[in-house]
Amino acid sequence: MRYILCIALVVILPNFAYASGGFEQSDFIPRLINFALFIAVLWYFTFARIKAIFTNRKVHIASQLQEIQNKLHKTQKEKDEALKKLEESKKKAQEIIDVAKKEVAIISQRFAQQTQAQIQSLMQSAQTNMEFEQTKAMREVVESMLIDIIHAKDMQLENKDYIHIITKRIAS
Repeated sequence: MRYILCIALVVILPNFAYASGGFEQSDFIPRLINFALFIAVLWYFTFARIKAIFTNRKVHIASQLQEIQNKLHKTQKEKDEALKKLEESKKKAQEIIDVAKKEVAIISQRFAQQTQAQIQSLMQSAQTNMEFEQTKAMREVVESMLIDIIHAKDMQLENKDYIHIITKRIAS
Protein backbone atom coordinates (compact mmCIF):
# COMPACT_ATOMS: atom_id res chain seq x y z
CA MET A 1 0.00 0.00 0.00
CA ARG A 2 2.76 2.45 0.85
CA TYR A 3 4.42 1.52 -2.39
CA ILE A 4 1.37 2.56 -4.42
CA LEU A 5 0.97 5.77 -2.42
CA CYS A 6 4.56 6.76 -3.10
CA ILE A 7 4.19 6.15 -6.83
CA ALA A 8 0.97 8.18 -6.92
CA LEU A 9 2.66 11.07 -5.16
CA VAL A 10 5.54 10.98 -7.62
CA VAL A 11 3.15 11.09 -10.58
CA ILE A 12 0.42 13.45 -9.30
CA LEU A 13 2.33 15.96 -7.18
CA PRO A 14 4.32 17.51 -10.06
CA ASN A 15 1.00 18.21 -11.87
CA PHE A 16 -0.23 20.25 -8.93
CA ALA A 17 3.03 22.14 -8.79
CA TYR A 18 2.77 23.20 -12.47
CA ALA A 19 -0.81 24.22 -12.09
CA SER A 20 -0.17 26.65 -9.26
CA GLY A 21 1.68 29.26 -11.39
CA GLY A 22 3.73 30.64 -8.52
CA PHE A 23 7.20 32.16 -8.53
CA GLU A 24 6.47 33.78 -11.84
CA GLN A 25 6.35 30.61 -13.78
CA SER A 26 9.70 29.20 -12.51
CA ASP A 27 10.36 25.54 -12.22
CA PHE A 28 12.21 25.75 -8.87
CA ILE A 29 9.36 24.47 -6.74
CA PRO A 30 8.57 21.50 -9.01
CA ARG A 31 12.19 20.56 -9.13
CA LEU A 32 12.43 20.82 -5.35
CA ILE A 33 9.35 18.67 -4.97
CA ASN A 34 10.67 16.17 -7.51
CA PHE A 35 13.97 16.00 -5.62
CA ALA A 36 12.19 15.53 -2.29
CA LEU A 37 10.04 12.81 -3.82
CA PHE A 38 13.09 11.16 -5.34
CA ILE A 39 14.83 11.17 -1.96
CA ALA A 40 11.68 9.85 -0.26
CA VAL A 41 11.29 7.02 -2.77
CA LEU A 42 14.97 6.25 -2.62
CA TRP A 43 14.77 6.29 1.17
CA TYR A 44 11.70 4.09 1.15
CA PHE A 45 13.21 1.43 -1.10
CA THR A 46 16.83 1.50 0.08
CA PHE A 47 16.46 2.28 3.80
CA ALA A 48 16.37 -1.38 4.82
CA ARG A 49 19.39 -2.25 2.68
CA ILE A 50 21.42 0.73 3.87
CA LYS A 51 20.44 0.00 7.45
CA ALA A 52 21.42 -3.67 6.96
CA ILE A 53 24.78 -2.63 5.47
CA PHE A 54 25.55 -0.36 8.41
CA THR A 55 24.27 -2.93 10.90
CA ASN A 56 26.42 -5.64 9.32
CA ARG A 57 29.41 -3.31 9.35
CA LYS A 58 28.76 -2.51 13.02
CA VAL A 59 28.50 -6.22 13.86
CA HIS A 60 31.64 -7.00 11.84
CA ILE A 61 33.62 -4.24 13.57
CA ALA A 62 32.31 -5.39 16.98
CA SER A 63 33.33 -8.99 16.24
CA GLN A 64 36.79 -7.89 15.11
CA LEU A 65 37.14 -5.81 18.27
CA GLN A 66 36.06 -8.79 20.36
CA GLU A 67 38.60 -11.04 18.59
CA ILE A 68 41.34 -8.49 19.22
CA GLN A 69 40.35 -8.22 22.89
CA ASN A 70 40.33 -12.03 23.18
CA LYS A 71 43.78 -12.21 21.62
CA LEU A 72 44.96 -9.45 23.94
CA HIS A 73 43.66 -11.33 26.99
CA LYS A 74 45.19 -14.56 25.70
CA THR A 75 48.60 -12.96 25.15
CA GLN A 76 48.38 -11.31 28.58
CA LYS A 77 47.70 -14.72 30.16
CA GLU A 78 50.59 -16.24 28.20
CA LYS A 79 52.83 -13.41 29.32
CA ASP A 80 51.83 -13.95 32.95
CA GLU A 81 52.45 -17.69 32.62
CA ALA A 82 55.83 -17.04 31.01
CA LEU A 83 56.76 -14.69 33.84
CA LYS A 84 55.71 -17.32 36.40
CA LYS A 85 57.78 -19.94 34.60
CA LEU A 86 60.71 -17.52 34.50
CA GLU A 87 60.47 -16.98 38.26
CA GLU A 88 60.24 -20.73 38.85
CA SER A 89 63.24 -21.28 36.60
CA LYS A 90 65.21 -18.66 38.52
CA LYS A 91 64.34 -20.40 41.79
CA LYS A 92 65.32 -23.80 40.38
CA ALA A 93 68.57 -22.36 39.04
CA GLN A 94 69.38 -20.91 42.45
CA GLU A 95 68.58 -24.26 44.09
CA ILE A 96 70.84 -26.04 41.59
CA ILE A 97 73.64 -23.56 42.31
CA ASP A 98 73.22 -24.08 46.07
CA VAL A 99 73.24 -27.87 45.68
CA ALA A 100 76.31 -27.67 43.44
CA LYS A 101 78.15 -25.54 46.02
CA LYS A 102 77.32 -28.06 48.74
CA GLU A 103 78.48 -30.93 46.53
CA VAL A 104 81.72 -29.08 45.77
CA ALA A 105 82.33 -28.61 49.50
CA ILE A 106 81.62 -32.30 50.20
CA ILE A 107 83.80 -33.47 47.31
CA SER A 108 86.68 -31.19 48.32
CA GLN A 109 86.40 -32.42 51.89
CA ARG A 110 86.48 -36.05 50.72
CA PHE A 111 89.41 -35.28 48.46
CA ALA A 112 91.26 -33.64 51.37
CA GLN A 113 90.57 -36.70 53.54
CA GLN A 114 91.77 -39.05 50.81
CA THR A 115 94.85 -36.94 50.27
CA GLN A 116 95.59 -36.94 54.01
CA ALA A 117 95.14 -40.71 54.12
CA GLN A 118 97.49 -41.13 51.15
CA ILE A 119 100.08 -38.86 52.81
CA GLN A 120 99.89 -40.92 56.01
CA SER A 121 100.19 -44.12 54.00
CA LEU A 122 103.22 -42.75 52.16
CA MET A 123 104.81 -41.65 55.43
CA GLN A 124 104.29 -45.10 56.96
CA SER A 125 105.69 -46.68 53.84
CA ALA A 126 108.70 -44.37 53.94
CA GLN A 127 109.22 -45.14 57.64
CA THR A 128 109.04 -48.88 56.92
CA ASN A 129 111.49 -48.46 54.02
CA MET A 130 113.87 -46.47 56.23
CA GLU A 131 113.79 -49.18 58.92
CA PHE A 132 114.35 -51.81 56.27
CA GLU A 133 117.26 -49.87 54.79
CA GLN A 134 118.79 -49.36 58.25
CA THR A 135 118.54 -53.08 58.97
CA LYS A 136 120.00 -53.85 55.56
CA ALA A 137 122.85 -51.39 56.06
CA MET A 138 123.58 -52.87 59.49
CA ARG A 139 123.70 -56.37 58.05
CA GLU A 140 126.05 -55.26 55.33
CA VAL A 141 128.33 -53.58 57.88
CA VAL A 142 128.30 -56.65 60.14
CA GLU A 143 128.89 -58.92 57.16
CA SER A 144 131.79 -56.84 55.89
CA MET A 145 133.35 -56.73 59.37
CA LEU A 146 133.00 -60.43 59.74
CA ILE A 147 134.61 -60.98 56.37
CA ASP A 148 137.43 -58.63 57.34
CA ILE A 149 137.95 -60.37 60.68
CA ILE A 150 137.73 -63.80 59.17
CA HIS A 151 140.25 -63.00 56.46
CA ALA A 152 142.59 -61.15 58.70
CA LYS A 153 145.66 -63.37 59.19
CA ASP A 154 147.28 -61.60 62.01
CA MET A 155 144.31 -61.91 64.21
CA GLN A 156 143.11 -65.11 65.66
CA LEU A 157 139.87 -65.12 67.49
CA GLU A 158 137.69 -67.75 68.84
CA ASN A 159 133.98 -68.20 68.29
CA LYS A 160 133.26 -66.58 71.61
CA ASP A 161 135.17 -63.51 70.61
CA TYR A 162 133.34 -63.37 67.28
CA ILE A 163 129.99 -63.46 69.02
CA HIS A 164 131.09 -60.83 71.49
CA ILE A 165 132.32 -58.47 68.75
CA ILE A 166 129.18 -58.96 66.66
CA THR A 167 126.93 -58.30 69.65
CA LYS A 168 128.87 -55.22 70.58
CA ARG A 169 128.74 -53.92 67.02
CA ILE A 170 125.03 -54.55 66.72
CA ALA A 171 124.33 -52.84 70.04
CA SER A 172 126.10 -49.66 68.98
